[in-house]
Amino acid sequence: MKLALISLAVGSGSPPLGLCSIATYLEKYANFKDTVILNRNFEDVYARLSEIKPDVVGITAMTIYYPEAVKMAKKVKEMFDVPVLIGGNHVSTIPDSLQRCFDIGVIGEAEETMKELVELYIEKGKFLNSDLHNVKGILFFEGDKLIRTEMRPVIFPLDKIPIPNRDYLNKKCFERVLNYSSREFDICYRIHASRGCPYRCKFCSPSIMWGTKVRLNSVDRIVEEIKIALEKYHATYISFSDDLFTVSKDRLRELYEKLDKAELLGKVKFAGRVRANLVDDEMCELLKKLGFVSASLGYESGNDEILRFLKGGSVTVKDNYNTVRLLEKYKITNYGSFIFGSPNESLDQMRDTLNLIKYAYKHGIGQIYVYLLQPFPGTEAWDIAKEKGLVSDDMDWEKLSLFLEDINENHKPILMDKGVDFVEFKKIYDEALSYSRKLSRKRFMMIFFKHPIKTVMSMGNPFSFIKKNLAKKDKLDVLREKKKI
Repeated sequence: MKLALISLAVGSGSPPLGLCSIATYLEKYANFKDTVILNRNFEDVYARLSEIKPDVVGITAMTIYYPEAVKMAKKVKEMFDVPVLIGGNHVSTIPDSLQRCFDIGVIGEAEETMKELVELYIEKGKFLNSDLHNVKGILFFEGDKLIRTEMRPVIFPLDKIPIPNRDYLNKKCFERVLNYSSREFDICYRIHASRGCPYRCKFCSPSIMWGTKVRLNSVDRIVEEIKIALEKYHATYISFSDDLFTVSKDRLRELYEKLDKAELLGKVKFAGRVRANLVDDEMCELLKKLGFVSASLGYESGNDEILRFLKGGSVTVKDNYNTVRLLEKYKITNYGSFIFGSPNESLDQMRDTLNLIKYAYKHGIGQIYVYLLQPFPGTEAWDIAKEKGLVSDDMDWEKLSLFLEDINENHKPILMDKGVDFVEFKKIYDEALSYSRKLSRKRFMMIFFKHPIKTVMSMGNPFSFIKKNLAKKDKLDVLREKKKI
């Protein structure tokens, strides 16, 4: 049996670690080593499939990539007539959207489910519905009926899942690249050190993928993975891609002590996600001692009423302003996101968020990410939008793209409040975006003047590179990038 796993995510900076984890889990617990992970950022997926001639194909896709996953599944069926599986956030949060081009949908955490499916295929040479009824955590069609089996319990303890073997990834994932976060040329490496989030924001759905409780990898396991990153892959920059890395100060202290004992402190730069209500002097001092050069978080709003809606009262505007000041004080580069367009959000409340953006811009924020509140499946925002008739289970999923810069009267996004004055809203939204663009240009110029030769050498086509980094609309447009790839 040959298994091909495909990620549709755009961006070379986000290697498909979920697929890598599945491949490593199969190797350890099923003695199965014939998994190939395909990354469309570096290779022609269909050409590679023709070389591999897989027996089973698995695709993982977020909601905005689901239409592409459907097209890919249909083409794979035409090319090979093999079973095609779909997993990831979209099918997990809205299982009824499964289309018949997929033989099986994998819901939630996939390692143990994929192990059972691979063992089943090796034994029978195909997937029979009579067997699939006994596999937890999947979807499949039986005649006209969509069958959903019992939900699979999450894996516990999390250390049972082995450290992902990055040898399954394309080698280009470990080339030295221009890293905007550190403003250096780095070999970047990502670590998932936990699964889940203790908070329940209206726009987020981690509990559906990872369960309702946060599971943490042990600090010893984290240190072991950092050693591998440095010794085997020569990483110079490690980002923790947990929903919230700074969930515990005690864990940060233990990590510091064990990295110090292992003589690893100062050998690599770190980055991770924080939360405004948890950021204080003690937290910043710990991050600085560990070697964190940047921290990302969702500020989301500059208005307390909107924050209570978005974040359930766990964060205040005062927390947001305090975090801006503290990250500037400790010289930890600050990357923050801001959301416009919550239900019943007034223009004055949006201006409060714009004022927070202006304050952050004056106080050293490294990058500003401006979003509209998008009602993704599995979130409370989705339920609200569905009640308003703004979304449906068979909608055009690409309308939920987070990256919206070209909004106008002819290209309106989904707005949670139809009563908002679109012209006035667009003025506020465009002004917020202007600060994002200013920072993008500023950041690029800082890197260029610091490393002029390396920057020019990394450009490929210098004219297109400069245009991308200095043009007015320099933020990633998912649809445009997909066409290029």
